[in-house]
Formats: sequence, structure tokens, C-alpha cells
Amino acid sequence: TDTAPEQILAITFTESGVKAMRQRLVSFIGPLAYRVPIHTFHSLAGRLIAEYPTAYETVVGGRPASDLEKFNLIEAILSDPAYKALRPHGDPIYYIKPIIDALSTLKKEYISPDDLAAAIKKQEAALLLIPKLHEKGAHRGKVRGEYLEAEKLLKRNLELLSVYRSYQAGLKAKKLYDYEDMILDTIKALKVNEDMLRDQQER
Repeated sequence: TDTAPEQILAITFTESGVKAMRQRLVSFIGPLAYRVPIHTFHSLAGRLIAEYPTAYETVVGGRPASDLEKFNLIEAILSDPAYKALRPHGDPIYYIKPIIDALSTLKKEYISPDDLAAAIKKQEAALLLIPKLHEKGAHRGKVRGEYLEAEKLLKRNLELLSVYRSYQAGLKAKKLYDYEDMILDTIKALKVNEDMLRDQQER
């Protein structure tokens, strides 16, 4: 009772969640529930982008990339013959959808290209600790399966890192962003722009 409805922020994941939350609030506090801001994470980010455009580096002035635009961008990146692990000869576009999903997951986990690069450094160090060759038995002198699998994963991750960097640069060049970027840029803006942060805290 000491807080105005406008000073309460409710956040959920889906538009259907917004509707359900609004209905539940109405059952608790009546018509005042319509004065409570209820957002999905993305709609809240959208509101903040509109209010504080200068606080955003990537998404302001752009638009969300469609699924087709994401696919075409990854396909163009993988057209470089330098990619081997993520571009099988039989089907060069085989990994495009898994790559898009992987990039989405990385962003949802707040893992930037630099964070991924740091993780790969640890992976490279771990590979050096795995014995490369069988030292005895029928397979003596041959490369161990464990080493081959770790090496293959490392190569894929190195290429994924390259794709990640190129993907972000490609989006920026085309003035596009994906929905995860809205969240990432909002987190960054709230960390860097103190006026924006204080405004929201006071609100």
C-alpha cells in the first residue's frame, strides 16, 4: 500500500505470461493492476531503447534480423573456404541452423566473443594434457581417440568463435540485431550509463 502501481515492474518471458500476470494482478488489486508496467524481457528492453537511444551502441537505429537474414549471413560467412570443421564438403550449409542456435545460447548465457575466446584458451591448455599417442598394445603409435575428439571439438569451437565475431560485425554493418542483442545491450547500458540506471531505480 506504500508503493504506487507505476513504481512496480513485473517481468516475464512471454506475451501470454504478461496476460496471465495482468489477470492475476487484477484479481488481487482490481483496476489498479492496469497501471502496473508488465513486460517481457524484450518489450522492456524495447521501451528502454526508445527512452535512452544514446545509451545503446548496437541496436539503436536498427531492426531485428529475420530468421532468413540470419541464415543468409551465416551462409555468407561460411562461404569462406578457410572454414573446414563447420563446412562439410557434402553439405556446406549443414551446420548453419546449429550455429544460429549455438550463438543464441552463448548470448543467453551472456558469453561474448571475448569470453568464448578465453574459454577456448583453457580448452587448448587442456588438450596439451591429453596423451596424444597410444604407447603400447595393438594401437601403439596411433593417435588416441580421446585426443582426436578433443582436437575436433577445439577446431569447431575456434571456427565458431570466428563465425561469432563475423556474425556480430555483419549484423552491425547491416544495421540489424537479434533479440538476444536487445538484452545484452540493455545489461551493458545499465552498467555503463549511470543516469539511466538511477532513473530506473527511482522509477
